[in-house]
Amino acid sequence: MSNKPFKKVVIYFIDRGKIYYNSANFDLALECFKKVIEIEPELEWGHFYAGQALYKLSRLDEAIEYFLKAIDLDSSCSDFYKWLGNCYKRKDEYEKALFNYKKVLQSSPKDHWIYYEVGDMFQLQEKYDQALINFKKAIMIKPDFPLCYNEIGNTYFYMGDFENAVKYLEKATGLNSKNAAFYYRLGRSYFQLKNFDLAEKNFRNALIFDKENISPYGYLASIAIQKRDIPRAIKYYQDVLKINPNMPSTYLQLINLASRTQKYETAIYYTFKFLERYPDDPNNAALYKNVGLICFETEKYDSSIEYFNKALELEPNDAGVILTQGFVYLAKQDNENAFECFNKVLKINPAEPNLNLGLSCYYVNTGDFARATDYLRKAFKSNCEKSGFYYYLGYYFLKREKTAAYTRYFEKALFINPLIRRAIEKLVQLP
Repeated sequence: MSNKPFKKVVIYFIDRGKIYYNSANFDLALECFKKVIEIEPELEWGHFYAGQALYKLSRLDEAIEYFLKAIDLDSSCSDFYKWLGNCYKRKDEYEKALFNYKKVLQSSPKDHWIYYEVGDMFQLQEKYDQALINFKKAIMIKPDFPLCYNEIGNTYFYMGDFENAVKYLEKATGLNSKNAAFYYRLGRSYFQLKNFDLAEKNFRNALIFDKENISPYGYLASIAIQKRDIPRAIKYYQDVLKINPNMPSTYLQLINLASRTQKYETAIYYTFKFLERYPDDPNNAALYKNVGLICFETEKYDSSIEYFNKALELEPNDAGVILTQGFVYLAKQDNENAFECFNKVLKINPAEPNLNLGLSCYYVNTGDFARATDYLRKAFKSNCEKSGFYYYLGYYFLKREKTAAYTRYFEKALFINPLIRRAIEKLVQLP
């Protein structure tokens, strides 16, 4: 470093630049440091401070030029090499970064931050063994280094060694009990070990210090599902959307969970929120289909047909939608439209196994029991849905007034799928 005394004006611009720099006003800091260089072009610190400001502005190539100039003027200062190494690291030029970090260690072998940076660099390259070597060197020099314990735990997590991940992440949270990221990573490791109580505790701790971080909410929802607390899981997904309403995958998770657990109002509400926000999303046909199925389940047949038609506007040849629409028409006792739907499916996908069930029901409704029997036989031989098969076989015998037979087959259908009880009870009250 130069021993030449600074001019007062140089000191003024350095001090002013540092004030701007420390308040994160890096553009104005840079202007001040450039003034220093203009006045004292051979002053290495002017170039170094300008490089720091450029680094903070992510103008890395320019920062490198200034750091190199600072080194050219004074090759003895380890900080110059450290910041130059940081620039190369951010540019993913790891060999150059490592070269400069080694330069630092030649003069400052106890610099724990350099070992940390080198460990982090190896972690980014997925060279986990080398990352651990350098992180552990850092904590040997500085045993109370919470960030480094955190990264050691994180490295073990990436390696799939969740027990060691927990060990080091617990140390990190012990040294810094107010860091949301440490708790989140600890919770994530406990989750992988299926210790859901401790995982939940740490995710909640993470949210105490950073309520706007959406990452813990997904895990908390998964834990709630594991504990069969579906209302709580739904609430966590809702919390995510309050924080960031532009999360399409969260809408879909919420809609799927609410639909599966028959929280139909919630499912429909978020379906239309999604459709409004993402009118061109490729999932929209499936969402309209899902609303159609909900309306079918809740016996809103006209609405069901309306939403199936919306799904078909987007995917006209979806045989599954057309087939289900046929079943809706059967429920409405609209045999003509049901038969039209089944004929469309025959043209699109004649091998659809559940088509035989629809046709058997159609012929039962029209009194053609011979054809109904024929399609029931085809359904039995095909890979049709078994609870549906027993349901329609029971329906066939109900219409033939064979009480023992229809009771037996309805009970078989219920054994496979208890959710169809209401559909059966609409036809006949089981003893």
